[in-house]
Amino acid sequence: MASINKTQMTGSTYWKRESLEPRNLILFFIIAFGWSWTIWFGIINEWIPIPQDPNLSLIEFVKFLPIALLSPFGPTIAAFLMTFLTEGKAGVKQLWSRFWNRDLQKEWLMILILLQPAYFLVLRILGQAFGTPQPTIAWISRPLLIVESLVVNTIHGGLSEEFGWRGYALPRLQARFNAFWASLILGFSEGLWHYPLIVWPTDPRYGMSLIVLILWQTIATYFRTWIFNSTNGSILAAVLFHAVQNTAGIIVPANVFIISWLPHDPFVPPALIIVGIIFVLVILLVSSPREMITVLKRGEPEIEPV
Repeated sequence: MASINKTQMTGSTYWKRESLEPRNLILFFIIAFGWSWTIWFGIINEWIPIPQDPNLSLIEFVKFLPIALLSPFGPTIAAFLMTFLTEGKAGVKQLWSRFWNRDLQKEWLMILILLQPAYFLVLRILGQAFGTPQPTIAWISRPLLIVESLVVNTIHGGLSEEFGWRGYALPRLQARFNAFWASLILGFSEGLWHYPLIVWPTDPRYGMSLIVLILWQTIATYFRTWIFNSTNGSILAAVLFHAVQNTAGIIVPANVFIISWLPHDPFVPPALIIVGIIFVLVILLVSSPREMITVLKRGEPEIEPV
């Protein structure tokens, strides 16, 4: 077990420690993939039976619910397990504290809430300009739709993944690589982790190209690296941003315009990827590819873990 002194364990820069051991990432990825893939492929191949009866009894529902809820928690489970094995209870406490640390600048709170909806707003405006009919905004008549989506995506997305991808993996990748390359590696890994969902007939992503899936996840990863690094390694910021990213299509629904001379993918059209890459390039310009940190307010005090 790696030894950590109290100096290393305190302060908001703990996540930047050079002593983080990238070699533990292999076991982290094995656990993260192994947990989720075992459940997902178990359901896909009917090794784990899914209740089909619409009049499902409460007992059957309760028996299946933990499997359904916990299936995407592979990254988070791997993060806490690996942290405990390598850093003990003190490391687990520190990892948890980076989520409960609520000293998040209001400027960054606004950015993580508005950035992805702004991305979809650009797509909607461009779609209108190219003559593509745009969907109605459903939440205007059903305001709770956004709340419901945020709650679901906070649990299945933010909490299930971000302790692992940003809380554990990204700092260790950045101990060896700069932020640009660390994000590229992590984006590929996140995309591959989602692979079972595109071969699952009942999932909305069924039939999606693996290449497009990885590319789309990599673009999202650059957004998340920037948010995470710029908020001093805040897992809370990463969780909230992940939830908003997954909800943005409901907040600002958009039909993306078609580029006739590019292959059309029904899940992630080329225009969606192109606009995403432009947003990533802007982020790299304002933060530098090496660090991907944008400082909005200087002189912030060190934040001690709770």
